[in-house]
Amino acid sequence: ARPTEGTPWLHEGGAEYMALIGAVTTGRMTEAKARESLSERLTAWRRRVGARPSAAERKASGSAVCDCGVVVQWLADMDLRRVSRAPLSVFDVWKTLIDRADRTPEYGPADFLAALGPGSAAALLFDAPAESRWTEIEARLTGFGVRWENRPSDQNLVVATLSHLNGQACTAGGSTGFYIREGYVLLANEGACGPLTGEIPLKTIEGFDPLTAAPGAFAAAQARCAASEPVRLVRRDNDAVIEVPCGKPLAPPIAYAITEAPTLALN
Repeated sequence: ARPTEGTPWLHEGGAEYMALIGAVTTGRMTEAKARESLSERLTAWRRRVGARPSAAERKASGSAVCDCGVVVQWLADMDLRRVSRAPLSVFDVWKTLIDRADRTPEYGPADFLAALGPGSAAALLFDAPAESRWTEIEARLTGFGVRWENRPSDQNLVVATLSHLNGQACTAGGSTGFYIREGYVLLANEGACGPLTGEIPLKTIEGFDPLTAAPGAFAAAQARCAASEPVRLVRRDNDAVIEVPCGKPLAPPIAYAITEAPTLALN
């Protein structure tokens, strides 16, 4: 049997998750290190899909293939180990899919979910309403005994700040983004982006260098946006001040740091 076209996240994520379980079970990786890996996967997947309705499309490209795939397997595995009378795991689900290989030409998400049974937490990554997706997923994680803290890195704060400002300035489509250069940030926007149109070598955000003082830059921009006041940027090349209108709150970025979780190692 071969995987359904357009669903590489299912088998690639399955392979990566099984490698993670194998490493912990054999002692080559600690449970703490495995939790760090799961934290990164969960954070990356949330950042990529958020509350967007196109979750299915976003699973199938880029780093989301493995990030989402691993999270799906983890949710499924915790569910199976918790509710099964026998010591079942996601390995048993894959055995079921492989056993069907001689009888079916393809396998895909529908087969995986069917093998899990109704009500699996993994289904939330398929069909939970976009607006409540992460509330529901976090509730299920809490029910499994997973505990976490929000620990955004300096890089997370820089990305959140600049993405928010680009989103406020670029209101008519076009290409938006920024790059980390040698010691500074280069904003690079095409289209109707008001004061942020074109390439802008950035020196400071509200007086803070975004690369060396990211928490200060984020907090200052957040305060200005909360008051519906423009956020002031300074160009690196000529010290010109750019005022970026901001009428939408700047939310803290989510970066999961899982502190407790069910044991991953298999007996």
